[in-house]
Amino acid sequence: MLTCTACVRHDGAAVVRLMPPASGTQAVERAPWWNRSGDALLDRLTQEALAAEPVPVCEPPRASVGGRLRRVFGRAGDRSARYEAVARAWDKVAQRLVRAQQIGLAYLRARSWQARLAQRLASPGILQDNAEIARFRREAGLVPALDEDMAAIMLGLNGADVDTARAALDRAIAELAQATGQEPTALRAMLDSAPPDRLTTQPGQHDPDLSARPDLHALEARLLALPALQRLGPEAVRAQLQPTDDGRRPEWAIRWTQALTVAQRQAGESRAELTRAQEQIGQREALAGEANAVVANARMAYRNGAAGFAALYAAEAADMATREARIDAERAVAAALIDLWTAQGLGETAREGTCDKR
Repeated sequence: MLTCTACVRHDGAAVVRLMPPASGTQAVERAPWWNRSGDALLDRLTQEALAAEPVPVCEPPRASVGGRLRRVFGRAGDRSARYEAVARAWDKVAQRLVRAQQIGLAYLRARSWQARLAQRLASPGILQDNAEIARFRREAGLVPALDEDMAAIMLGLNGADVDTARAALDRAIAELAQATGQEPTALRAMLDSAPPDRLTTQPGQHDPDLSARPDLHALEARLLALPALQRLGPEAVRAQLQPTDDGRRPEWAIRWTQALTVAQRQAGESRAELTRAQEQIGQREALAGEANAVVANARMAYRNGAAGFAALYAAEAADMATREARIDAERAVAAALIDLWTAQGLGETAREGTCDKR
């Protein structure tokens, strides 16, 4: 719904607001998404990266007494300059939110490859056991040499996959280092020492609330700087935001409506992607459970001579594939959460007390 609200200026006059009011959980919970993500290391890396930049603030009013404040900000030109300062502050908030998103997604890539590498490094033990059993059975004349050859190939492929995962992790850490400003060596130590935490589903993720979107706050300030809006009261602005029979509306109303529509679409698409990712992870977890049971049976059957090595080879490959698919699915859910939180504008705000647009 396209709405606006009104508040009261210090001199008692009603002041127009275009932003929709906060509703649901957004009205009470304003911490940035990384503070509430549930991943302590991600929160730390994001906070440290953003701390290196100035906190977005507006220029505070120079007048300190009511009469002087009214004289200064009562003029349209001075009010317009004030609104532009507010808009620039929200522009900076939007830039920092995008940077936090980039850090979060780079962090997820590093964690994903770290998990893949750990899976591959844990595999040689069981694969070596398979190879030893194949060698024993071949020496006993129970199976052809092909079994031992296939076991060696499986070990070799896993070694190659270890190298691939290690190289991919190095690249992901380098990307994360660039995004955060941290040294790659230090980042690797942090990732190794802190186990990954699954990002938590935050209250209000399904709320249609866009009251925190910094790009909308910036646009609101720039529109309210227009002399045409400064001459209107809340009711007149509300009327001009509504559709008309002839389709004619002021340019500012069209700009605001289009921006709000885009924001609503982005949030809706992000919410839909999260739903799809959550459905997929359930499917991947079920497949991983089935594959684990199959490979356990295949190992036992081969040891007892009830199955050939080809069946064991296929079961081992399927087990690894489903485990890596589950890692990918977990990353997809976490990435969709970060994208949704970004689309909802769940970042910082311009510093309180310095961005009074009135």
